[in-house]
Amino acid sequence: MFFPKHQLKRSGIIFITFLGLTSVVLVLAVTNLSLLNHATSQIEQEVSRTQARWSAQAGLEIGLEKLRQNASYTGETLSLGGSQVEISLVANQQGLKELHANALNQARREHLVIGTSGSQGNVALPFLYALQAGTSGIILGTNSIIIGDTYSNQNVSSGNNSLAFGNVSAVGTVTKLLVFGQKQTGVAALALPTFDQPFWLAAAQAGTVVNGDLTPADNAEIGPHYIQGNLNILNNSDLTINGPVYVTGDITIGNSVTLHIAEALNKMSTMLISDHKIVIGNSLSVDKTSQGGGLLMVAQSSDNDAINNGNGSSIITVPLYAPNGGVIFGTGTWSVATVAKRVEAGNNSRFIYDSSFANATYYTGGGGETSGLVGTLRRQLE
Repeated sequence: MFFPKHQLKRSGIIFITFLGLTSVVLVLAVTNLSLLNHATSQIEQEVSRTQARWSAQAGLEIGLEKLRQNASYTGETLSLGGSQVEISLVANQQGLKELHANALNQARREHLVIGTSGSQGNVALPFLYALQAGTSGIILGTNSIIIGDTYSNQNVSSGNNSLAFGNVSAVGTVTKLLVFGQKQTGVAALALPTFDQPFWLAAAQAGTVVNGDLTPADNAEIGPHYIQGNLNILNNSDLTINGPVYVTGDITIGNSVTLHIAEALNKMSTMLISDHKIVIGNSLSVDKTSQGGGLLMVAQSSDNDAINNGNGSSIITVPLYAPNGGVIFGTGTWSVATVAKRVEAGNNSRFIYDSSFANATYYTGGGGETSGLVGTLRRQLE
């Protein structure tokens, strides 16, 4: 049996082509395997880094609580979240106390420090997540986007087409949210940042005391202020904040309001604090100082709408903190950092983390030595 020459030639070409394609497939397979191994390694490193960070933050919370209970506490070594965490209280070069939490997880290290900054009062409220919720969890609408990490001591749920570009961790479940990062469920609960209410109350009371409601005039300057009533900021107001403002009632911020942080605060931020609720209207604008000093809003109500922007959209460029209750965002709202017992957001919401708030220092506006260990949080480079 024989084949014509043209068939032999065609068979040879087919065979050579087959060998070439096989070689290409093998090269691609090896390349993809290499990329897969690299990606797996990167994921493992990211998981270790995240676990180290959580463990370091937990170590600081433990150290702060033990310092409150025992002024002679100097530190300890603990196993937290799969990490070895060394907690130590030391004096820096200026003789001021610093609390260190140095966590090691599979060769990934995270070193966090809280320290005092001299005679000016300041407080540690680390905002390390785009969203951090307590035991009532996080509920997002459809088409929402998170850029940054998320942590919930309950569930995280969303409507359709919602995305998270970052790590999402929940004590409970994560439902519908498409996560482009590490998704972890069944994790340990993470304590919310500590808010020293008596400290800030005293700082505000050292300034102007208002008996009754306050409605500032346009272009007014407020802070430090202690308001025994409500604070009403009218539509289209333009105000300057020059220290903490503590309100025993509600804080209501109208539409198209601009808040300027006084340039004298330099790098330090300050606070608007309500014993009850904060309502934020549309189009709120907050101008930081040229050195980056900003504002934190705190509402202490235990209701689900402790902080409420539910009636309209805003670009909220300040951290929101509701340790006992919830934060409600309206449709299309943008936010940079939120910590609350519960977070609820309407459709098309955006949570874009601003890492500058991980190291913000909050200024009391008064002099005198602060009591206890309070201060700014920073990451220590190794």
